[in-house]
Amino acid sequence: MNVEELNKLIETGESQTLEFKKYLADMDRIVEEICGFANTDGGTLIVGVSDSKEVFGVNIEKITNNTDPVIYPSIEILEVDGKDIIRTVFIEYCGYKKNRW
Repeated sequence: MNVEELNKLIETGESQTLEFKKYLADMDRIVEEICGFANTDGGTLIVGVSDSKEVFGVNIEKITNNTDPVIYPSIEILEVDGKDIIRTVFIEYCGYKKNRW
């Protein structure tokens, strides 16, 4: 995904399979969204963008230092207006995968 595609996704707005989170401070709410995606048809979480579609950016080190994923998302970091945005895609959870690296 490139920045233009990300901007189009942001303009589309939130839906059952697309969620925006402004900050990582409310990890309980983010985990709830991730589990919701994993328990349904999957979805995309964009961190660093508010519900009103305003770009805030994120602290990448805060994420990489505090995550140990059980659900293996596809993570892409893009820069919009000089700010890092995280596009995270979660697919439907298919059960335990032993020795997943």
